[in-house]
Amino acid sequence: MILELTDTKGAKAKFRSVVYVCVLANHSDQLYYQQRYKRNGKEFINERFVPLESISRWVVR
Repeated sequence: MILELTDTKGAKAKFRSVVYVCVLANHSDQLYYQQRYKRNGKEFINERFVPLESISRWVVR
């Protein structure tokens, strides 16, 4: 999946290899997303939290 974030200033960011996007109950003021990808035979997992007040729109495709 691809996650597209638009911040409150209008700047856009795209994240590839996204497998999970949600607002967790214990972090209700932040958007959580997880990326998984392989490089040189090794699997990498990135977990990030983005404050919801800095996001004006988010789309998952």
